[in-house]
Amino acid sequence: FVNCTPSSFQNQIPNEISSIESELDSNELIPSSKFWTDSETRALLSFLSENFDLYRKNRPKFYAAAAINIGNNRTSLQVDSKIQSLRTRYEKENKEETGKARSKWPYLNEMNELFGNRENVKPDYLVSSIDDK
Repeated sequence: FVNCTPSSFQNQIPNEISSIESELDSNELIPSSKFWTDSETRALLSFLSENFDLYRKNRPKFYAAAAINIGNNRTSLQVDSKIQSLRTRYEKENKEETGKARSKWPYLNEMNELFGNRENVKPDYLVSSIDDK
């Protein structure tokens, strides 16, 4: 057995704490998983634009690929959540209201290109389910 006395553990703890603190002091901080930087959001929108078919056909696979592409330890769940919040904001920004000022939301153009003119959002035509007999 290895010598695992309480005093040997106590000696290791300060060393590990100082190691963690020095990592936190470095410039290589990983952004909080709750907040996305502008560059991460734009990278996500760019990846979404380039891989929209995958997003439509297989969202779990898209979320995993996007998380890898963005990096910064983002998870597929975080990507899913971010896209949902962007879509919710897009719908809010796109809502027609009388007297509403023009939106200053920085992602409106990208979101409009992705979701504003898609046939699943604004179909060119509707197929009737009524049979002509």
